[in-house]
Amino acid sequence: MIEDLAILRRLTDEFPEEGDRWTAFGCALIRERHIDEARNVLEKATELSPDNPLAWNNLASALRHSGRIKEALKACEKAITISPEHAEAWFHLGDCRMLLGDFKGAYECYEWRKRIPEVDMPGAHLKQPEWTGGDLDGKTVLVIAEQGFGDSIQYCRFVPLLKEHGAVVHFVVQSRLKTLFQSLDRAVNVIGSGEPLPSFDLQIPLLSLPYLFETNFDSMPTKVPYLSPTPEARPGSRPDRRTWGFQAWTCLARHRRNGGRPRAFI
Repeated sequence: MIEDLAILRRLTDEFPEEGDRWTAFGCALIRERHIDEARNVLEKATELSPDNPLAWNNLASALRHSGRIKEALKACEKAITISPEHAEAWFHLGDCRMLLGDFKGAYECYEWRKRIPEVDMPGAHLKQPEWTGGDLDGKTVLVIAEQGFGDSIQYCRFVPLLKEHGAVVHFVVQSRLKTLFQSLDRAVNVIGSGEPLPSFDLQIPLLSLPYLFETNFDSMPTKVPYLSPTPEARPGSRPDRRTWGFQAWTCLARHRRNGGRPRAFI
């Protein structure tokens, strides 16, 4: 990638008035984590190509990585104003709103992940329709975890809410989390990834639940603990250990170097 950066840098020198060159250079700098330089380069790109939503979206990314969240939010909004269907800009806007404490607005934006072509959404191959809200009384719902261990651990707290709305709930999780998640709620049937699926009426990706329940800061599920670790739930644990703590796992399915884009695992 060092060679690529050198080529892109040379192209901006040779064509200093072409905004697309600066945008490409800025994107490459973000990938290599040269954030300060990327921000300066992308600011130049937006000056040269003020109507290019890609330039504004990537400037937002650089600003977000710099901790300048309010400025990043404005850059996202600029990209969306230019291109209202720009899914990645909406996705990044959700990140900014989350960091600023606007949970409800963030979860609304996060639904745009489903429109990003590179995102492999869980359940996309299933014939059963996705639950988009409405009556669940007597329905059987398959919830499918997405992204990495940390996301599943954080958001599994929303799954029992489906039961409270009258649904029978099956929950597909990463296999290594199955034992841990069996402590979530006795009424929730936990299934490991790759295991046969039971019959169900509706399916929903896990991280869409906060949006569908119109979650804000005050309505966030607060029951703790909502999981109870066991020896089997801890990779590498010894069966004779006397005390158990809650281990934070590294996200296996998503990494910020991948732009924060989710991947499916079933």
